[in-house]
Amino acid sequence: MPSGPPNFWAFSSQRSFRLSLVGIRGKFENEMLKLPYRKLNALSLPHFARVKVWKNCEVNNTIFVWYHSESAEPDWQPQPHTCISNGSWRYQGRNEYLINCHIQDITENGPDVEHLNALHGPAIFLSGKFSWLARHVWTTYTKWTPNFSDDNQTDENEEAAKIGAKLNDVREKHKATVHLCHKLMILERFSIMESDVYAEQIGPGIIELNVKTLFGSLYILLTITPIEPLLQRVIHQFYSPPLLAPYANLHFLGECVMFERDIRIWNSKRFERHPILTREDRTIQIYRRWYSQFYSDHSPTYETSMKDLQW
Repeated sequence: MPSGPPNFWAFSSQRSFRLSLVGIRGKFENEMLKLPYRKLNALSLPHFARVKVWKNCEVNNTIFVWYHSESAEPDWQPQPHTCISNGSWRYQGRNEYLINCHIQDITENGPDVEHLNALHGPAIFLSGKFSWLARHVWTTYTKWTPNFSDDNQTDENEEAAKIGAKLNDVREKHKATVHLCHKLMILERFSIMESDVYAEQIGPGIIELNVKTLFGSLYILLTITPIEPLLQRVIHQFYSPPLLAPYANLHFLGECVMFERDIRIWNSKRFERHPILTREDRTIQIYRRWYSQFYSDHSPTYETSMKDLQW
């Protein structure tokens, strides 16, 4: 079993859903927070009163909180997108799931491109028996790749061994990308709804999907937040240009159905620290070496996380 929560920017809340004491009919007067039911004076608090301060930032209308097992300063930040921050793209909705697995299992889907046609090939409302009628086809343009040069190494062990050394030298080493093409095949002859999908993983718990279609682009922000050692909250937020709202809603429905197929596997998946991988699966080995940078010497183990009341 991998360690407990990694060091990362965790999703806290969306700006539109924020609540605060000040917002509940409260206000500050002379260093005193006045609420309808009591008064809090900062100068009269007991000297031993302490509260942990969490570093946070607001990016793309989303609030993130920095977690580090050793309280180190953040060495990377979530990336903003102008089209969202300036309001030119509209918020189209979100979904939310609770999944019984480790946080690392969810993002491991990125390098595991072989599962796409097997699991996500059947059309949304049809079973695999009717694949002749309609099916989804996924093509990998660029495999899952961390932000560093691989020097075209062909030996898997040598390739993975070099990753640890290179991760310390590259910029934006917390990022990885994959480029896919999706289309819907009808009667094995006609392809419709073709789109380019650029996915960028930013740290352990943020994935951004830029979906370029014939009608325009969509932006999907996926965030993963550990609730318990083996319980994750996954949220997708959808943004698009205003005129693309109907197509974005259709894509939203399809994404929900597809993601629920993954959930059925994650809920019963067992983590293997040393899995038997084929040559086609070697990116999973690269992914795990890349992901290990988000753990430090004092990252909590699964056993200590189960006993820690901070959860």
